[in-house]
Amino acid sequence: MNILYVTSENIYGTGSSNLRNISMIEGFLSLGHSVSVLSMEPDEKAKKYDPAVKARLEGTTRCFLRNNSLQKVFAVKKTQNKSRALSKIKQAVYKTIKGLYLKFNPDTLMQAVNNVDKELFPKEQYDIVVSSSDPVSSHQLARLFLSGCRQRPRWIQYWGDPLYLDITRKTANQKKMKKIEEGFLKAADKIVYTNPLVLEEQKKLYRDCSDKMCSLPTPFSFAEENPASETEFEIGYFGSYMSCVRDIMPLCEAAQAHRLRLIVMGGGDQTVPESDMISVWPFQSTQTVAEYENKCKVLVCLCNCPKNGGKVLQIPGKIYHYAMTDKPIMVIGADPKTRSYLETFNRYSFADNDAESIYHTYQTIADGRSAVTNAPVDDFRTETVARRFLS
Repeated sequence: MNILYVTSENIYGTGSSNLRNISMIEGFLSLGHSVSVLSMEPDEKAKKYDPAVKARLEGTTRCFLRNNSLQKVFAVKKTQNKSRALSKIKQAVYKTIKGLYLKFNPDTLMQAVNNVDKELFPKEQYDIVVSSSDPVSSHQLARLFLSGCRQRPRWIQYWGDPLYLDITRKTANQKKMKKIEEGFLKAADKIVYTNPLVLEEQKKLYRDCSDKMCSLPTPFSFAEENPASETEFEIGYFGSYMSCVRDIMPLCEAAQAHRLRLIVMGGGDQTVPESDMISVWPFQSTQTVAEYENKCKVLVCLCNCPKNGGKVLQIPGKIYHYAMTDKPIMVIGADPKTRSYLETFNRYSFADNDAESIYHTYQTIADGRSAVTNAPVDDFRTETVARRFLS
């Protein structure tokens, strides 16, 4: 089949949602399908640009549209020193404008998407159009493309996070977000979510669309079989740690109190205390991340936990990513429903998000008393997920 994969995300970036995109595209290619990519023009100077990600798309045809979004205008480049006053001012201005803009729009790319030059859209006929969010504006980009098709292809929407129920969203206009989301869902031929918890709630919220909805695990093609290296760290956490959804401090307390070497590689608004036991790095390339993951005895996933006590629906992509390695995985802070779902794979060890529970679970793993299987999960393989996705 001829497939058009649509995303307004930086298709060469290392964000979790884009690693899911690349893995799914590689799954389609491995099944023998032709894949074209339609996205906003990638910024190769952006902090999360990774040439290794770009190289994985060599088997695709790519069509890029001009990106004049707020996100690009105010972005801090790799070459900029983040300590510079100008950089800090830009980020402060961007944060203020972004907050106002997101009261009425799903993401900061929506305006840029709505203003694209449609004459630049690919002219081929496709069998399937896949639009993948986050960002939600990916679905708007696909809708604009489909509006100009003489023969409408099948439209599959791929949702990493819901819009109306997104726990990271603080928009004041939730009614508008629900209306936008419903409009997208009604136009789809198939709707795919990344976990059954979101699927269950979305079916209740949008009953008219429920028969088109399903959930599939997130594929991950970046895991590699590396020869075991000497362990430098007992525990590794690689990802974001924004306080609105994840509390990393108990993990740090456990590492410091029990003399466990911890590496934290990512970013967030919490101040992670560097010490002789805790190393803190900013976001790195996929190659560097893989190198240091291989130096850890245990990989950690921090589950989302909204401070307002709302429902926990979104499962971090890292939970699926790590399941394709042979490393022990500690899942911290999973709510009962998330834990029940993940336990079906017999791949994860669990801890409450407090220092003593984290240490106890680590000791269980380190002493070889964990009963889980430390091997890739067949259900998460790219070809397996891609085949079910297109069915």
